[in-house]
Amino acid sequence: EEIKQSTQRLSALSNDNYGNDPIYEIVQDKVIPIGSFNFQNANGIIISFRGADNLDEALQTLDKSTVSSKKDFRLLEGNIHRGYYETFQGISNLVYKYLLQYAKKQGKDLKDYDITVEGYSRGGSLANLIALKIYEETNSEKMNVFTYGASAIFDSTAAFYYAVKVG
Repeated sequence: EEIKQSTQRLSALSNDNYGNDPIYEIVQDKVIPIGSFNFQNANGIIISFRGADNLDEALQTLDKSTVSSKKDFRLLEGNIHRGYYETFQGISNLVYKYLLQYAKKQGKDLKDYDITVEGYSRGGSLANLIALKIYEETNSEKMNVFTYGASAIFDSTAAFYYAVKVG
């Protein structure tokens, strides 16, 4: 049932239905919606990312070079796909701060929520990075990640770390 609901949410994103809480990426002075927050109930948060929607986003995925991620992931060893990492850098702090503000308004700590991060294609790769960011910041045990057709974005060292920490 969870997978069915996940695919329905991601399908809505591909049809430009971002709901009331969209996530934006700014590229060359253009504001582009790439995902959304869905606050399910008192205990659940879902973060969804769509796949590549235009030529620039698709081309970004073709750059197979990797970079160190020590700036954003203090414990992660290894390297990450440059194109996805650059997009992540543009949205990660905003996403995390938005989640913290939401939790604070509810009188809770972020790690008290059941958090699901999901995405397909390019969005699946971003979902993996955002999930790792949330895990490193909160040490939350209540994390689910659903990706569909996500690219391999980690080298073997970083992939091992991700598998141990996030799953």
